[in-house]
Amino acid sequence: MKLFSKWLLNAAALLAIAHLYSGVQVSSFGAAMLAALVVGLFNVFLRPVLVGVFVVWGGAPACGGATRPGVSLRRSPSGRG
Repeated sequence: MKLFSKWLLNAAALLAIAHLYSGVQVSSFGAAMLAALVVGLFNVFLRPVLVGVFVVWGGAPACGGATRPGVSLRRSPSGRG
């Protein structure tokens, strides 16, 4: 049930974005459901690959890891970013 409700919310969000932006067109709620399914499948299959790539490279920038050799991130002295 939780998966189905997330799927419905994603489809509704796609319809809302199509309503707000003229460059996005969704012909029906069924098309929005199909698009939400495709986005969900991309998240299922691509996310583990991307997470693996970031782990090999030393972590995502948001986690404090470097994305390239010689690049490092550190916190400001105030601790706010």
